This record gives sequence, structure tokens and C-alpha cells, in this order.
Amino acid sequence: MEASVIVAIAAAGIAALGVGVTIVVLLVRGGYQLGRNTALIESLAGSVEEVKEEIKQLRSESRRDIQELRAETRRDIQELRIEMNAGFEKLADAIDALRVEIQRTNQMVAALANHTHDTDGRTAFTVPSPPSG
Repeated sequence: MEASVIVAIAAAGIAALGVGVTIVVLLVRGGYQLGRNTALIESLAGSVEEVKEEIKQLRSESRRDIQELRAETRRDIQELRIEMNAGFEKLADAIDALRVEIQRTNQMVAALANHTHDTDGRTAFTVPSPPSG
């Protein structure tokens, strides 16, 4: 065999050995990276489960808070209705009192407008009776 063929075979062998070593190194690095990624994924999966549980708790707490606020709002509205009705009753009473006072005033004005004088020159007032009803 010639020296150039031996050199070529040796170079090819060295190149093949280099490719083999590169493949082994890449496989080892890939396996290491795969293990790292798997560990990260498992860690994230655990974190995701924790977050899901926290979200469930927050939803439950939020629902409870909303129900409590609705109940409190209903109580407040009921109290306001009671106060409003009491205010309306007071207003109706005040209106009735004003109506009576206006009727008395109208009677006095009618009496003053319809006054007469008797034979002695004295002023006589006739106060009309209040309307019934």
C-alpha cells in the first residue's frame, strides 16, 4: 500500500473518530439538556398545580365575598326602603297639616271678603263652615 492511501485511511479514521466523539458529546449534552428540561417541566407542572389551587381558593373566597356583599346590600336597601317609607309618611302628614292650614286661611280670607256691616256700623264676619270630606 502506498503511503498516501495509508495517510488517507488514517485521516478518514481520525475524521470518523472525531465525528464519533462529536456525536457522543452531542448525545451526552442532549441527554443532560433533556434531563434539565424534564426537571424544569416537572417543577413548572408542580407550580401550575399550586397556582390552580390558589386560583380555586381565590374564586371560592371571591364568591363568598360577593355573596356577603349582596346580602349586605340587600339589608341596606331594605333599611333605606323603611326610612324612605317613614319619610313619605312624615311628608304626607306635613302635606295634610298644610292642607288644613290652607283651608283655615282660605276660610278667613273668605270671611274677610264677605264681611258686612250691621245697622250700628259694626263689621260682621260670617265664617263659612269647612267643606266636608
